[in-house]
Amino acid sequence: MYVEGSPRIDPSKVINYTVSPRLREEASLVMWAVANPPPVFLWTHSHHVVNSTDGTFTSSVEFSSVAVDDFGSYVLTMTNDVGRLDVDYNVVADGNYLILFNVSMFQ
Repeated sequence: MYVEGSPRIDPSKVINYTVSPRLREEASLVMWAVANPPPVFLWTHSHHVVNSTDGTFTSSVEFSSVAVDDFGSYVLTMTNDVGRLDVDYNVVADGNYLILFNVSMFQ
């Protein structure tokens, strides 16, 4: 039996929708999905497409060294022939990154 299904979040996985790295730390945004047919993943940040690493049912955005411009809201759009799902993520600064940013500008 072939059953189609629109993209949705895999209920068997724990997903962290908000990450709180410090500047220059590593961080990642990850999604595990279920859908039939498999979804296409598209990540955006400030209305710009973000590079991601995608598998059949997984997608992630990796930050090797978080920069000031990386903070903020991200939207993951999962689509297939049956439907679409938008999922919101946030990268929130842990600590006072504005002070570090301003000090580094004057060095």
